[in-house]
Amino acid sequence: MRSRCNQRDPVRISVTDLHGKTKYEVADMEKFTKDELTEALRAVVSVIHKCEKAQEKFPGGTSHHTLLKNRLKAMYIAKALIEEALIGAA
Repeated sequence: MRSRCNQRDPVRISVTDLHGKTKYEVADMEKFTKDELTEALRAVVSVIHKCEKAQEKFPGGTSHHTLLKNRLKAMYIAKALIEEALIGAA
């Protein structure tokens, strides 16, 4: 069952291990300081840059290209969420 997320709902982020057990969960981004969010944004932007550079080396349709495409999609989402949290923290 899927639920829709609106602006009033907190962002929920979960990290699970290979067996599906939740290892870490954050109910909302307000638990992080502005400095922590800024540092996380810097790291995410770095990963995006490295993945984009690496993706150029692999032809489309290969597993490496697809893996990097999926990784980039996740990083773009993370970047947007962090930027949104930083705007809200201002």
